[in-house]
Amino acid sequence: GCRLVYTVHNLLPHDTRERYRARYARLYRRMDALICHSSHARSRLTAEFDIDPARVWVIPHGPLFEALAERRGSEGAGKECVVLWQGFVRPYKGLEFLLEAWKILQPEPAARLVIAGSGEPEYLERLRERVEALGIAGSVELRFRFLDLAEMAQLYSLADIAVYPYREITTSGALLTGIGNGKAIVATDLPAFRELLRDGENALLVPYGDTQALANAVRRLIGDPALRARLASRTLDLNDRLSWK
Repeated sequence: GCRLVYTVHNLLPHDTRERYRARYARLYRRMDALICHSSHARSRLTAEFDIDPARVWVIPHGPLFEALAERRGSEGAGKECVVLWQGFVRPYKGLEFLLEAWKILQPEPAARLVIAGSGEPEYLERLRERVEALGIAGSVELRFRFLDLAEMAQLYSLADIAVYPYREITTSGALLTGIGNGKAIVATDLPAFRELLRDGENALLVPYGDTQALANAVRRLIGDPALRARLASRTLDLNDRLSWK
């Protein structure tokens, strides 16, 4: 007799293709109500799984780890520009794409790419090997481990740019962390991201797979502190609108 409500963070588990579609279709049909975090996710859920729209509610995903912003120190304290990728390390999040673009940026002596988060050991090793093969180990820092709040606060304090080169996404907690910490953002031009980000207004958006476009966007922000500051201020405006408070 209980009412069942399910929050659809991802329509299907990432990197599994169609393997679990039938299982998730059964799950969605059994629910009395479903919650999505964006209109795009709601549209896909109703179209792809034939769910009655009246059973689906959109509740935006608020920023994560907003307390980090209160704990961080001054931004840009050093001369080096830090580009941060942070989150669970998974193939769909476009890390190979990012590394290829970072290779194009070399030499960029005043910039460092930090990739931070945990993941499957086999995939992490593959990324380490790719960094070595591309010859970019001198400007790429890999923090492949669980990050506690103190280390998260330190990373976001150091970061000048947050980058989200994803191949696909329904809802991104990592993006909401960057928004919650007021970072200048570079992201792929995906429908879920476009609900929050506007190219040239509060972020720079690039097509997934276009390494030159990604390299150009990151280079532009590295070389233009005023643009970074403007985008970061717009990100903070977005944070105020989305805040759980």
